[in-house]
Formats: sequence, structure tokens, C-alpha cells
Amino acid sequence: GLRMNELRSREALLDFLLDEATELSGAERVLIVRDRDGRRETVRSLVPRGEDAPAALLAALPWIDQAARTNAALLAHAPERAPELAQ
Repeated sequence: GLRMNELRSREALLDFLLDEATELSGAERVLIVRDRDGRRETVRSLVPRGEDAPAALLAALPWIDQAARTNAALLAHAPERAPELAQ
């Protein structure tokens, strides 16, 4: 919290949030998404080489929509039938 309060720009805050979410979750894909005029867009992302953030956002939209509808956190594993280490 103290480090976050020291940040003085939107860009620095977004970079910090992306780094912290990645470090805390250990995720290979992290998207920071905002809703602008009813359209979701990625403002920061970390995806594996060879993948792109728009495709990751499109794949994640059903879960993002569900979390927004229920106003609750959601943990999803995908693809559904893949072995655990491939999800």
C-alpha cells in the first residue's frame, strides 16, 4: 500500500498493478481491463510470447462478464478438459 501511494502517474500505477498481480498470482496471463462506454478494453497485459492481449481478452470475456454481474471474484481454469498443468 505504501509503495502504491507513492506513485504519481496513471502509467506508473498500471505498471505496478500488473507487476503485483503477476507476482501474487503466478499467472502467465494477466490483463488489466476497463469498461469504457459498455466496451471492455485491455489497458495493461502480460501474455506469453506468441499470444496477444486482444485474443486473451476475448477468451476471458465470459468470466469477466460473470464477475461483473455477480460483483464477486471468480477463479477459472481453462481449457476445461485439459490436464491440470495445461490449464
